Amino acid sequence: MSRSRARFGLIFIRFLCTALFASAAFSSNEASPAISGTWSDACPCDIPCPCWKMHKSSAQKCINFHVFHIDSGIFSDVDLAGSTFVLLNSPLTPGNAPSPQILFINTTDRKKASATSNSLRILFGLRPLKIVQTRIDFRAAGSSQQVSIPGILSYRVSSEQQRSLSPEVSDNLYPWLFNAKQGVVESVVYSPQGQGAVSYTKTNAIFGQFRIPSHER
Repeated sequence: MSRSRARFGLIFIRFLCTALFASAAFSSNEASPAISGTWSDACPCDIPCPCWKMHKSSAQKCINFHVFHIDSGIFSDVDLAGSTFVLLNSPLTPGNAPSPQILFINTTDRKKASATSNSLRILFGLRPLKIVQTRIDFRAAGSSQQVSIPGILSYRVSSEQQRSLSPEVSDNLYPWLFNAKQGVVESVVYSPQGQGAVSYTKTNAIFGQFRIPSHER
């Protein structure tokens, strides 16, 4: 009987150690630093947008915007919670999918601007050619999102709750996105200084969320 009890005690101790180790690992993973927030995309392409799979747009010139809003997260010892930044993408040649061109950052603080642009490059894998620090007004309510860069951009999109993304889009989105869903552009007007305005409505929009470990890779 004593041997049986000893064997049972040994098995119990091993089980307890395994459970504690798994719990510690899970807690460590849950507590690991991460950048989390929402993302939306608007472009003049038809729905579904062909750029994600075919790298060819259905618009003559696809001037596209990504809007990132950080709910929580620290990068390079800088708290980015509440930050909004907008990435302008445009094609190098008409008819092709757009590529990152200008990053608009909602801050006048150089350290925060540097942390934001580095997080976009290191965590999201996006490398714009130019960075502009400016005022960005962001508002999200229900299924709609509005962004304004005074004198430059007016951006209004909404999500279509009952419409799923087509496989050719969902299978080719950024790997850091989740809960992505189809949306529609209410109105986008882009007015670059010294150039003609670009506007579109009732075209493609996409909504999603992200949560990326924020340790610098």
